[in-house]
Amino acid sequence: MKILLAAFAALVSISAAAVAADETAIIEAQNQKFVEVFEAGDAAGVAALYAEGGVVLPPGGEAVTGTDAVTAFWQGAMDSGVKGLDLTTVDVFAIDKENIVEVGRAELFDADGGLIQAGHYIVYWRKEGGDWKLFRDIWN
Repeated sequence: MKILLAAFAALVSISAAAVAADETAIIEAQNQKFVEVFEAGDAAGVAALYAEGGVVLPPGGEAVTGTDAVTAFWQGAMDSGVKGLDLTTVDVFAIDKENIVEVGRAELFDADGGLIQAGHYIVYWRKEGGDWKLFRDIWN
């Protein structure tokens, strides 16, 4: 019986690690889309990566809700001189099959590749229409 329990525990552990790796890969792919769209200067395309009811929670600012407001927010970031991003996933937590929380590091760059700002972020991802979308986006 102990051998059976040990084997079951090992199987669950391996399955959890595989699921975590799959979720991390999914989120990293979504982050790459975000970076590509942002660096193309497409604020509306960035806003399209947010779920219905998605909210941007910038440090020291008001919550940004709605597609038009999210588009305007990201256009403002682009217009202020942010031209490049580097997003690095540090940890991923699955809440269930439709919700994931990501913790990461972000770096923002100017047109010459100079570092403007670096910090941490948390994104609550929600599966919507088969795609993973940003639902809550906060950073410091």
